Amino acid sequence: MLNTMQTVGLDMGFGWMKVWSGPQQFKFPAVVARGNSRNLARVTETFTPGQLVLDVEITDENTGRTEHYFLGDLAVREGEQPTYVWAKNKVQDEMAVACMATSLALVAENDKQDIYLITGLPIAHFGTQLRENYEKHLRGRRLTIKFLSGRLQGKVKQIRILSSKVFPQGYGAYLDQLMDDQGGIANTEYLRPTGVLDIGFKTSDIVFVQDMQPVDRNSFPLELGMAWAYEQVQRHLSSTYDIHKSLEEMEEIFEERQIRINRDFRRIDQWVDSAYQALTDRLKNEIARKWLNITDLETILVAGGGGIALFDFLDFPQKVLPAEAQFANAKGFWKAGQKIAGGLINAAKPAEA
Repeated sequence: MLNTMQTVGLDMGFGWMKVWSGPQQFKFPAVVARGNSRNLARVTETFTPGQLVLDVEITDENTGRTEHYFLGDLAVREGEQPTYVWAKNKVQDEMAVACMATSLALVAENDKQDIYLITGLPIAHFGTQLRENYEKHLRGRRLTIKFLSGRLQGKVKQIRILSSKVFPQGYGAYLDQLMDDQGGIANTEYLRPTGVLDIGFKTSDIVFVQDMQPVDRNSFPLELGMAWAYEQVQRHLSSTYDIHKSLEEMEEIFEERQIRINRDFRRIDQWVDSAYQALTDRLKNEIARKWLNITDLETILVAGGGGIALFDFLDFPQKVLPAEAQFANAKGFWKAGQKIAGGLINAAKPAEA
C-alpha cells in the first residue's frame, strides 16, 4: 500500500479549492449545488472539449451514501441555489467533502488510488479539537467519484485516504518557498524571519515564521478577505444600476472589471480599485497592531488569490509574490508530505540482512 501511495496537498479555501500533486494541479471555485440531468447543456459540451465540467456522482463507501453534485463554475452557471462551502468543520460537511473528493479524483494517478493527504486549517481553528477531528475523519475515508459529463465523462476514481496531516493555513505558502520538491531546504534566505500574508476569500491568515517554525504570539487570523471587497462593489451596483449580484457571481465581475447593462458594458475599474485599496488599508492596520517591528522581517510572502489581487496595493518593500501564489499552500503541503511520506515508506521497508 505505502509504495503505491500518492502524496496530495489540498487547500480547502472558502473561495477556491486548490489541489497539488507533482505535475497535476487543479483549482475551482468552492461552490456546490445539487446536480440535475442537464439534458440541454450537455449537447454543447462537445464543442468545448477542453472545458472542465465538474458534474459528479460521489459515493461515500464508509456510509454507502451516493449523491449528485455540480461543483465550481458549473454550480454557479446551472445549479439551483449554488452556495460557497463556508462550513467550519469541512471534513464532516457533505458539500465540503464533495469538493475534497472531486479534488482528489482530479489528481489521482490511478483509477484506484491510496492517498496521503496534507491539508490546512485556518489559524483560528488550528489549536482546537478540530485539528484532531480533521485527521481522525480523513484517515481511512473511502470515496468513489464518477464524472457524469464533460471531457471526463465516464471516468471513475476510487480513493482511499491512508493517512493525513493538518498544517496551519499560510504556513504551507512558507514551506513552498523554503523546500524543494523532495522536501529538502532549497532557499536558505527563508531560514531568516519571514512573514506570510495568506489573503483568502472570507478570512486571511497572518503567519510569522522564525527558525522554520510559526510563532504563535505573532501569528493571527483575520475575519477579512476578498468577500469584503466584493460586498463593497455589490452595494455600488445595487444603488447605481439596481443590479443585484450574488457573491458567487461577483468573482467573474471582478475578473472582467465590467458589468453588462442590456447591450452595453460599463467599466467598473474605479470601484474595484477603491475596494481593493480599502481592503488593503484594513489589513495593514490590523497587521501593524501585531507586527510592531515589521522592518525586522527579511521577507513578507503574499499568497492566496487575494494576495495576487492586492499585491500591487501593498507597500511593504520586502514583499514577495510566489510564482504560483494561489496554489502556494497546497504546493507547500505537498512538499512537506513528500518528505514525511518518504520517511513512512523507508520505515516500512524490511531491514536488509
